[in-house]
Amino acid sequence: RQYQRRVHGGLPQGALLRRQAVRDAQSQRLLTPEAFLVGSEVHIFGKTFHLIDCDAGTRDYYEKLGIQQPEGEEPPVDEHTATLKRKLPFGVKRLNPEQMEASRHMEIAANPAAAQKPSKTQVAQTQQFLANDRSVLQFDAIWDDRGTLYGDKRKFSLTYFLADDTVRVVEKLPPNSGRDPFPVFVARKRLPKPSATNNRSTAAPAKIDTLSHPPLEFVSDVDLMVGRTVDVFGRPLLLIGCDPYTESYLTNKFGYSPEAFALIEQPPRSRTVVVSEPPPHTGFGSEEDSLVSWKYLILKAPRSDVQKRLRHATDVLRFGGFMRNAPAPTAGARYILRFFLMDDTMNIFEQQQRNTGCVGGKFLMRQRVKNPATGQWYQPSDFYVGAVTDINGHVFVWDETDQRTLNYIQGRPRQFSVADADRVLNSLKALLASRYGKTTEAFRAVDKDHTGNITADNLREVLIGQLSLDLSDHELLTLFCAIDADGDGVINLKDFANRLMPRDHASAQLEPDGLAEVTRAVVTMMAPAPNADISGAALELTSSYRSKAAFQGDALYKDRLYKMFRDKLMGRRLKVQDTFRLLTDKASDGRLGESEFRQALNDALQLHVTDADADLLAEVFFPVPGARLTLPEFIKVLDSSPAWSTRYL
Repeated sequence: RQYQRRVHGGLPQGALLRRQAVRDAQSQRLLTPEAFLVGSEVHIFGKTFHLIDCDAGTRDYYEKLGIQQPEGEEPPVDEHTATLKRKLPFGVKRLNPEQMEASRHMEIAANPAAAQKPSKTQVAQTQQFLANDRSVLQFDAIWDDRGTLYGDKRKFSLTYFLADDTVRVVEKLPPNSGRDPFPVFVARKRLPKPSATNNRSTAAPAKIDTLSHPPLEFVSDVDLMVGRTVDVFGRPLLLIGCDPYTESYLTNKFGYSPEAFALIEQPPRSRTVVVSEPPPHTGFGSEEDSLVSWKYLILKAPRSDVQKRLRHATDVLRFGGFMRNAPAPTAGARYILRFFLMDDTMNIFEQQQRNTGCVGGKFLMRQRVKNPATGQWYQPSDFYVGAVTDINGHVFVWDETDQRTLNYIQGRPRQFSVADADRVLNSLKALLASRYGKTTEAFRAVDKDHTGNITADNLREVLIGQLSLDLSDHELLTLFCAIDADGDGVINLKDFANRLMPRDHASAQLEPDGLAEVTRAVVTMMAPAPNADISGAALELTSSYRSKAAFQGDALYKDRLYKMFRDKLMGRRLKVQDTFRLLTDKASDGRLGESEFRQALNDALQLHVTDADADLLAEVFFPVPGARLTLPEFIKVLDSSPAWSTRYL
């Protein structure tokens, strides 16, 4: 069976059935010539064919068989074919724009006179092009499509070309919008207006009878203005602004006021930033290592602070204490905590005690522990004498430490607030100055035993019990070490006056009668009466008063100068051995003498101290003239910090 080919038929064409014997669908017998008669229907493989006519040869064959074929029938005609026949003469084909242009070119080539007679439409288009070439109207527009699923408010740039009344629309994509960067939203073309009879701009279904539409109306410059909505193929674009040339063009042509071109402000786009919280730690491995699989698609090992590990490779803080909420059998157990500064890990061991029934050993293996109060990892500043920490549900009170840990904490007051001696001293100075008028009165109030010396227990009883100062055990230790300048374990009147009482109370160490005489002598010297003679006794008393006040000021200054020197050495991040090697660089015996020490202060260490400050520092390190220090002796001077109520672990 051969299908008759038809141009633009829209159906499969060509051979539908190859030459073969075909059986009838009902009787299952082979089809014979008697089954093919004009006007009858034939069922072949599920398809029904209606026979409308046959050729002359077929009719002659059937006449020889004695079968008369009926007359032929007219084929059915569809509406589209009938419309084309009505609109176009027979044999005339509809040309596309390119064919029409080629046809006109051939007509002009055959008849040159036809080129001298352009149509009125061509004349108007040429005049418009020559007058408005390279002139465009530029508008900013938005399309609010948030009413639909996954819709959004999108920004566009609409360009109207005055030369040929065409329109181009380009979308302005913000950074990281997630949309494909298509350069042009609507290519340059004439934009049809939507109407009741023309629904092309609203994407209506196309009709077969395309030639029955009325002429289209297109968007022109009169339809464009700030604040108006332009329908772009079913998408309403609101014009919110224009450029200065567009404003000038529309004002001159249509007489708009400048207020009509006010920019339509759009509210800022509100974005809801969804912050995803990391999942809780499962307990396998470190928390940082588990977070890598949540943060990154490609797994990589978490970074470690190599500088911190190298700087604090051997630094370990050690504290001793007890468990506050311990059960009755282990109520008297003692524990030792070691905090490793290189990675902020800790471990806890229980001390062995005979005849207690408690087996000592490892209580907590080395690991990092979180502070349940803050949710952060425990830091070195959380541990000091008197600190109370909650470690995995067990509350520990740390009441002792060793000398090395104490020296480390006391040398870093910025990191450990409990070691800031100046802060504690200033608060205590103001309190004592407001309650006691003289140094001796304040000293007697603190010296409960009336021995002339203040012990650590006396200081604790007065400051916490009577004065109600909120100080921890480590702050009391820091305060005691700062006042006890000579490091003998007790505070005498001289240490007490130098560190705690202001300078206007320093004169209280003199007897009242002598103080009155000194005062009269000083007043006489500063404002002598006419013809007054300053006696030698007054001069002697005045010089004695000045020497005592100068001595107290020098001792306080020397203590602060030594503290500054030690802090600077610690801040250089050098080992003590390296610092000693710099100081003894020019010494032949490897020892540190007073001359090398003075020269290295400004040359090697570059501290830039004055000669007077160098003399005070030399008195601290070289109390015996001509002495030469070895490395252990130099370390002993640097670490000379008195311990108060401290047991060694």
